[in-house]
Amino acid sequence: MYETGDDHLHQEPKSTGINEQSKEVICELFKMKTKLKRILKILEEEVIPDDDDKPWVLKYQTEYEDEIDDDNDDDVNKFRFFVTTKILLFNATISNKIHADATYKLIWQEFPCFIIGTTDMIKQFHPYGFAVCSNEKEKDFEFIFNCIRDGLHYLNLQMNEQKLALIADVAEAISNEFLKVFEKHHTEDKNLHTEIMDDIDTLQLSKNKKTFEIAIQDYS
Repeated sequence: MYETGDDHLHQEPKSTGINEQSKEVICELFKMKTKLKRILKILEEEVIPDDDDKPWVLKYQTEYEDEIDDDNDDDVNKFRFFVTTKILLFNATISNKIHADATYKLIWQEFPCFIIGTTDMIKQFHPYGFAVCSNEKEKDFEFIFNCIRDGLHYLNLQMNEQKLALIADVAEAISNEFLKVFEKHHTEDKNLHTEIMDDIDTLQLSKNKKTFEIAIQDYS
């Protein structure tokens, strides 16, 4: 059996997530009771990274009780930040569908993560980035949608906003801010809406799969 006398050279594993040095800094800042606004300022990179896959904080916001003048707000401290990479933002330039929602299956410091991205023809999800916000209201979704626009602007990229369609649940906070940020005018034909819902109800009465597939062709 042949045995080489040279040392084996193994490729260094690719580092992912927050490095240990940054984690130590964050822990020390928490111990010193440093405000989140200051922590984000310390960690934020002033220059967009050259590496297409390196994440950076695209934008962040903080609001303190004495800075909030909205009568409809709950007057508590708030924060928002959005993390992305160049390659993830590029996904926004090649699709005209946008998904946005908060998920409580993925959390940070007990706050939900907001996922925003698109899907392709084989139903694979492609994120644009993710956000963490202390709330789940209109201002938070306004912040997220503006992050997408600002990020593309920083990279000299564009998305087709005229053909952009939102895919989300019935939360008005999402749809209202989507229409506001992307300057879309929404008009609802109530008669058409009723007709579509009636057709959907009728489809559910199909006795078998073959009947359903024949009926659904009218909507293809």
